[in-house]
Amino acid sequence: MKEPTESTIDILRKKWTALLIKYTQDTNYVETACDKILSHYTSHARHYHNEFHILKMLNSAEYFRDFGVNFDQILFAVWFHDVIYNPLKTNNEEKSAKFASQILKKIEYADAAMVSDMILRTKNHFYRAPNESPELKVLLDLDLETMGSNPETYLINTSNIRKEYHIYPDSIFKKGRTRVLKQFLDSDSIYRTEIFKEKYENQAFINISEELKHLVISTK
Repeated sequence: MKEPTESTIDILRKKWTALLIKYTQDTNYVETACDKILSHYTSHARHYHNEFHILKMLNSAEYFRDFGVNFDQILFAVWFHDVIYNPLKTNNEEKSAKFASQILKKIEYADAAMVSDMILRTKNHFYRAPNESPELKVLLDLDLETMGSNPETYLINTSNIRKEYHIYPDSIFKKGRTRVLKQFLDSDSIYRTEIFKEKYENQAFINISEELKHLVISTK
């Protein structure tokens, strides 16, 4: 008989508990906070920025565990960076940062302000500050990891992103999507860490170039 597999939600709950238990012994709060977070990521309106996106980022963060970074700071930023996500709004990052501050204040997490700042920086992946922290570089790379996925996975992801923006007609969506993709192609590099540059950079440029070709053809 085949053993039942552990669900994504169960895995996320375990990861959240393992992280939070370092800072609080209030198990009720740990569970309540997790419920609040997951209620956002599991919304029926989420097709890409959902629980699977968060789990993927948390799993891939393990590449950086032993690289001298504040690992918990990265994990908290991953957990909260898309907790508020409404395609019709432009203040999602600000609201997500505020949400994070409220949760982390309860456990008196010392680097809560840093986490909020990291979340705010996910608003613009193209801006490169001269003093970016290693933790911020990791977060931004994790957020863009799927751009370097194999072509099949990349297509699935772009389809799911389109579903989240279903309220917009094709003409508007494609114009905005084209602008963003061209910005990536015009960048010196998509990724900031050497690990992800080596692992994903070439494939990401290929994926983006192919999507742009399709967008151009479909708008003619």
